[in-house]
Amino acid sequence: MTIRKILKRLLMLFLSLLILSCASTEGLHKNTTELLEEMDWRFDTISISEMKASADIQVHDRYYLVDEATEALWSRYVDVDPSSLWKGPMLNFEGVYNPLDETFYTKTDADVPVLSEGQIVFLDLVIEHMLHHPTSFMITDIDNVQHQLVFNYTDINTASGKQQISLIEMEFEDGNKTLIRHRAWYRNESGLRNRLYPVYHEQALDEFHQRVAKTNGYSLKIYSAKNAQKKGLIP
Repeated sequence: MTIRKILKRLLMLFLSLLILSCASTEGLHKNTTELLEEMDWRFDTISISEMKASADIQVHDRYYLVDEATEALWSRYVDVDPSSLWKGPMLNFEGVYNPLDETFYTKTDADVPVLSEGQIVFLDLVIEHMLHHPTSFMITDIDNVQHQLVFNYTDINTASGKQQISLIEMEFEDGNKTLIRHRAWYRNESGLRNRLYPVYHEQALDEFHQRVAKTNGYSLKIYSAKNAQKKGLIP
């Protein structure tokens, strides 16, 4: 092994220990803590899951109609502390790794940064109020012009995929409103998980968007893709 390789390994080890020394497990569910410890708090080893085109990739759409201006609504999704977006009972914010300052923030920190590209968000997914499953995704695109937010599942998840939140301004007789389309592409190795995914996925999405609405004092109407089409909201 060359001197350069040895120095590189020592540097990576030092950086890992530095991140670990700065990280806190206060307030984290034990399953999330175990996951982070298994990966030695090496956030630099996490990458997004692969989504190669194949017949087993599922696509799921969910729609939300909001009586709010698109620009104002957009800021309530991206210009906020992410710990305020997921507060259960099904999805709970655990922490976020921010590559800009190489720091892992937990929900107990007072200075959690707003969403930005490259961040890795960790959530505690609670199924049937009993099963706690740590999950994570990376923020891969925040488009302030098209009002689109994209996040990809990471390769430490059991499922691979990505989600896209799109805000679309629509004109009605009583004024402009915003249609939110939440689209997910996903694939599970287990056929059973693939069948169960849409059920729990819809519950999680509804909880997420209702949380944002409740926090900001507005209401929303929820539509499946089929019902949104019947209402003339989509082609």
